[in-house]
Amino acid sequence: MRYWISLVVIALMSCSVSFTSQDSVEISGKHSDEENLKLAEQIGVAVWEGQLRQHLQESIPELSGKNVDNMLGVRWGKTTVNSLTNDSLDTTGVYVKCVFQSSIPQSIARKAVDICIEYVNAEIEKSQSANRVPAAAISRSEIERLDVSSSSSVSESRDRAGVFPGLSVSQVLAVRELLVQREFQQLNLLLAQYQDDYLDNSALEYRLVDAYRSFQLSDSEYEQLFDDWMLETPDAYQPYLAAAQYYYRRGWSVRGGGFINKVAKADRKVFKARLRQSTELIRKSLAIDSNVMPAYLLLIDIEKSTGENRKTTPTASTAFKLYPDSIELRIAELKKYEPRWGGSLRKMQLFVFEAKRSQLGTSKVGILQGMIHSEISRLSYGESEYQESHESANKAVLSGEYDTFLFRRAKASRELGDYQSALIDVNKAIALRPASYENYLLRANIHVMMENAAIAAADYTLAKQLWPAAADKVNHSVEWAVNLQLNKALEVFQTDPVQAVADYDVALLLDNERHYTVFWRAMALARAGLDDRAIEGLKRSIELDPLHFESYRELDYLLLKERRWNEIISNWDSFLQLVPAHAEGFLERGGAHYQNGSVSEFRSDINRACELSSPKACQIAASF
Repeated sequence: MRYWISLVVIALMSCSVSFTSQDSVEISGKHSDEENLKLAEQIGVAVWEGQLRQHLQESIPELSGKNVDNMLGVRWGKTTVNSLTNDSLDTTGVYVKCVFQSSIPQSIARKAVDICIEYVNAEIEKSQSANRVPAAAISRSEIERLDVSSSSSVSESRDRAGVFPGLSVSQVLAVRELLVQREFQQLNLLLAQYQDDYLDNSALEYRLVDAYRSFQLSDSEYEQLFDDWMLETPDAYQPYLAAAQYYYRRGWSVRGGGFINKVAKADRKVFKARLRQSTELIRKSLAIDSNVMPAYLLLIDIEKSTGENRKTTPTASTAFKLYPDSIELRIAELKKYEPRWGGSLRKMQLFVFEAKRSQLGTSKVGILQGMIHSEISRLSYGESEYQESHESANKAVLSGEYDTFLFRRAKASRELGDYQSALIDVNKAIALRPASYENYLLRANIHVMMENAAIAAADYTLAKQLWPAAADKVNHSVEWAVNLQLNKALEVFQTDPVQAVADYDVALLLDNERHYTVFWRAMALARAGLDDRAIEGLKRSIELDPLHFESYRELDYLLLKERRWNEIISNWDSFLQLVPAHAEGFLERGGAHYQNGSVSEFRSDINRACELSSPKACQIAASF
C-alpha cells in the first residue's frame, strides 16, 4: 500500500489578540474516500490520545502549565484546500488537520502545529510500514484476540520494529554449555557467525545481543573459564567481550539494585573496579575488531551505571554511525536519561526527537517513544498506582511492539486482577524475547495467582537457568508461591487431609528441598491413614533437616505402632549425636528403651533428661 501525502500550510491571523495556525496532511492511500476517512479518524484519534499535548507543554516554554486542550485541535474529514502547485486550483480530498488558536505569538502557534504534524506523519508512516491501520488505533480487545498462547506464533517472524525474536532458551543454554565444556574455538566461531549474520541483516539484532548477554553470570567459578578462553585464543575479540559481560554482571551482583547511596562503601569500590575491568576488556576486544555492536552496547550500559548520562557520549555517537538501524543501542542510550539515573522524562523526549532525524526507521522511533510511556508505567507501578501504570503501558504497547512494554502491561494487569490479559501479554513478550528471565518469572507469578502453581514451577526453573545472577530474586518469588500453597493445604488439613496432600505435592513441585513442606505433607498422609507413605515422608524431612526434632518424634509415633523399637532408638541416636544436650530427645529415646525392655538404658536416658531440666523426666525418675 502506498500513501501519497501532500502537506498544505495555512497560517491565518484572525485578529490582533488571537492567532490561528493550521496544517493539513492528505490521506489518499485507500481505494475510496470512505476508507480514507476511516483511516484519517484512526490517525487523528491516535495523535490526540498520544503524548502530543504533554510534549507541547514540555518542549514549548510558553505552554508550560497551560491547558493545551483549549488551544489545540486535531480534526479530520473530506474538504477542499488550495493546491500547493497551483493556487488557482482547489483540491478535494481527505485530510487530517492540526489547528492551534491562542493569543500567544503566532510563531509559537506555528511551532505547536509543526509538532502536531510530526505526530500525524509518524502515524501515517506506521500504517504504511505495517501495511495496515496504525498500531495506536487498534483497540485493546483486538490485541487480546491475537493468538499468543505460545512462542511459536511469532518465533520466525519479524516484530513491528522489523526485528526477529531473540535467542531461544535452548540456544542461550547451548552457548553457556560450550563455555563450560571449554569449547573455546567453537564458541568463537558461533559468536562470529551471530555477528556476521547481524551485519548482513540488522533484523537479527536481538540474537546477537542475547548471545553475549548469556555470559552475564555472577558466580566466581566461571572466572577461570574466561581466563583460559582469553589465553587459548588471545587474537580473537570474542573472549574479551564475553569476559567483559561477565565482570559487568559480577559488579552489579555486588552493588545490588538499590540506590547507590544505600550501597556499602566497600561494595561500591568493588562495583567500580569490576566495571573498570569490564571496560578494559571491551577496549581490548575493539582493538582486535572495532565493528562489534555488543561492545558499544555494553559500554553505553557502563556509562549509565557510572553516571555518565548528561549527554550523548562519543561512544554512542560512534555506535549510531556504525549501526544506524540498531534499536538496542538507541534504547540503551535512552535509558541513561530515565529519572532513576538522574535524567527526566523531558530529556527522554528530547532524545526521541533527535532520533526522528536519524536513519532509524519510523517503527523503531515508535518504540523509543513507547519507552517513555513504559518508564511512566514503571514509576506508577512503584507508587502502587496500577490503573495508571496499565494505561501508560498500554500507550507504550500501542507505540511499538517491544517485550518490555508487554511485560509492564502484564504486571499492571496482574495487580488489577486481570490474570487472563496478563497471561496473554507475557506470552507475547516471551515470543518476542525468549531469553528474558523476567518474562518467565512474571508468567510464573501470574500462574500462581491463577492457581496453576504446578505450571508455574517450570517457569521458575527456566528463569533461574536463564539468569543465574537473579537466583535470589526468583527464590523469593518461589517462597511466596510455596507459602500460598501451604496456606491452601492448611485450610483443608483437618477436614480433607487427602486434598491437603495434593496441595503439598504442588508446593513440592515449586520447591522440593523445603523440609517444612515435606514434614507437613507427611503429617497429612498420617492423618489420612497412609502411614507407610507418612513414614517415608518423615524420613525425607529428616534428611533435609537433621536437627528437626518434631520429624523424629512424629516418626517415633508411627513406628511404635509397628513396635519397631530398634529403628526408633537408632533414629534418636542420630539426633542426639547432633544435639547432645536435648532433654526431650533423651526422654523420647528412654521411652523407646523401656518399651524394648532395656531398663538400664531407660534409666540412663531419663536421668540425663532430668539433668537437662525436663520436669517430666524428673518426675519419671523419682517414681522409679
